[in-house]
Amino acid sequence: MHFSLEQLLPEIVRYDAWASGTHFNLPILLFQGENDLLTLTAEAQAYFGDLEAPAKRMELIGDAGHFAMFLQPELFLEKLLAYARPLANMRTAKVASEE
Repeated sequence: MHFSLEQLLPEIVRYDAWASGTHFNLPILLFQGENDLLTLTAEAQAYFGDLEAPAKRMELIGDAGHFAMFLQPELFLEKLLAYARPLANMRTAKVASEE
């Protein structure tokens, strides 16, 4: 971890999510650990607020930090199924109707 942090920290400090743009032509789902100390929730919420997408949703995962999917796997899966699956099903139905 120490070696990795030494290598990655300079890049992490310079990272600017806004530089990659805020307009996307696909749905955006952001699952954020409520107690994330690496990607601060307030910063994630600010970026999410600036996003433009055909559909977007941000879900906070309680009692979780940066690795929310490992710290709260059941809750992460519940949210993934509730919000990502319907989008996937819509896409599958659209493709099938075009064939």
